Amino acid sequence: MKEKNVMAVKFVEITFRSKPAIFTHLMIDRETVPKGCFIYGIRHGDENDHIVETAYKDKIDHLGTIILREQLKITDSGQLPVNLVELEFNNKNINSPCKSITDFIKKYPSPKFSLHETEETEKSLYYHLSEDEAIRFGLIGYTRADFGRSGNEFWSTWIDIQEKHKTPVFKQEFDVVMNFIVHSTENLATGENDFEINCFENLKIRKAGKGLDFKIITSNYSYYVRYSPRKNDYDMYIFSYLNKKLFPALSANKDTSEKREKGISTDEKIKVIIAEPGKLAYEAQIGSDLKSMQKLVGGFIEAIYLFEDPVALICNEDGKRKKLPLNRSVRGTIKPLWDIIVGTFFFCGIDGENFCSLSPEHLKALKTICNQPGGLIKVGMKILESS
Repeated sequence: MKEKNVMAVKFVEITFRSKPAIFTHLMIDRETVPKGCFIYGIRHGDENDHIVETAYKDKIDHLGTIILREQLKITDSGQLPVNLVELEFNNKNINSPCKSITDFIKKYPSPKFSLHETEETEKSLYYHLSEDEAIRFGLIGYTRADFGRSGNEFWSTWIDIQEKHKTPVFKQEFDVVMNFIVHSTENLATGENDFEINCFENLKIRKAGKGLDFKIITSNYSYYVRYSPRKNDYDMYIFSYLNKKLFPALSANKDTSEKREKGISTDEKIKVIIAEPGKLAYEAQIGSDLKSMQKLVGGFIEAIYLFEDPVALICNEDGKRKKLPLNRSVRGTIKPLWDIIVGTFFFCGIDGENFCSLSPEHLKALKTICNQPGGLIKVGMKILESS
């Protein structure tokens, strides 16, 4: 069978392993296939089993050719066993089925993406967000993945956050980006560092332990990849965001952060627990700017980190020198009484380098902790476990 120029062949659009593809019974000249398309030959195997391969090795048993917009994970032998049912030829449910390679490229454009260094204000985007934050930043969902003990395996699970944003366009792009991420980070899992050298030539990588964090940006979506293999946890998390929601939220965060550094009011409120001398602690909303915090404690602020959780105690830096009223005593879980907090103070959350609202769980727990008999705060443990 003579190989044909791909531009002159009529195709049928199909689905292969949930991925869009085009199929023909003919053999295609690989040299004529446009860049960004991946061609595979299919030949008959035993009974219903067939072989997908990167080259036409047996023209006698040739069944057909499929072309995809992303690479398949093929074994070292260049082959991939498949079952006939995986080649879904029923395209009645496909809108405007592609009949040529040109149609296919136009309908399923290969996403152009770029790798970027992470800014400090984006660190929280590599982790689980609260429901409100997920909506504000446009979090579509996230993938958790693992390379297995040997580093040569791969399996993953997708978790929906806002399923309404998981459109066919997103799914197609996600598969391509995921394919790039997986094949690239495999080098890290097996102890090689080519990925860092080749993909981040002039880019500073924000490393997390022995792993790294980086983001991939396309025209419509952003992917925050946290590769940080640890015992009893997944090797990698990939958080997917909708740019039209993400970019405005990041811009607002950056503006707020700059105003905070200058001590300018942002009119943004954060939820905190306030403890005044001689009174029960209570939940309140205060301004997130420096001036609001200084006004509440009556002077320059000092942040004290008493727990393993992402919370801070904010008090007056010069409280003892000014002889402010005694408030609460602080004691470690093992050591005896070792300090006393004076003057009004409050507990707030921590988001990177900024202070933020406490979570509902921390609001409840810290209020209980501050209202213990005798005004004693036990520290040095996880709040949610201790309360």
